[in-house]
Amino acid sequence: MRKYLQQDVIPKVQADLVLKRIEKDVEYISMLSEDLLDVNRINVVRPEEEPDYTLVSIFELLNNILSDISEVTYQKKLCIKLEAQFFSELLVKGSYKRLHQAFTNLISNAVKYSTENGEILIRIKYIKENQLQVIIKDNGLGIPKNELEKIATPYYRASNVNKVKGTGLGLVITKKIIESHNGTFKIYSEGLGKGTEVIITLPLVKAKKKNNNKIK
Repeated sequence: MRKYLQQDVIPKVQADLVLKRIEKDVEYISMLSEDLLDVNRINVVRPEEEPDYTLVSIFELLNNILSDISEVTYQKKLCIKLEAQFFSELLVKGSYKRLHQAFTNLISNAVKYSTENGEILIRIKYIKENQLQVIIKDNGLGIPKNELEKIATPYYRASNVNKVKGTGLGLVITKKIIESHNGTFKIYSEGLGKGTEVIITLPLVKAKKKNNNKIK
């Protein structure tokens, strides 16, 4: 393809532009295909049917994700804080791979839509009725208030992020994963330029305070 386009049929500059557009389209189709396969699998396979269904330490999971994306956060000069109150261990039962995927989507979004030198706060909280809550809050681009209800629907992307690549399925996948683990997913924003806050609630299996006293 490249050899053909760089012949005298069309100018080299124009050929390079065509090739770049083709490469972007191929990348988008690949991303879309992967996301569609994920949606289908989540709809068909319950977490307990996944081979990696186990007890998952949420603090450890989030720490691993932050380590994975540390290069990107360093390049954007972002300050990310992970707080777990007074707990050394907060365990949920689920598919490690799926929960890792869901929280990676959320944290990656916070990074992607934050401006340079921005701040991201991730807080893990023990709440009543044997549940834990993960709050991911950034001070980035935000979401138009009138679009919040649509933001987790298939293929929908907020009007202020058109220049950032995506398929419009990331939050759909995240929401499905959380709900398949009997959790809840909520997203808030005060509007453009005012950041975004995502609140995830999951059933808690075991919690241990830093003084080693188990509370469940």
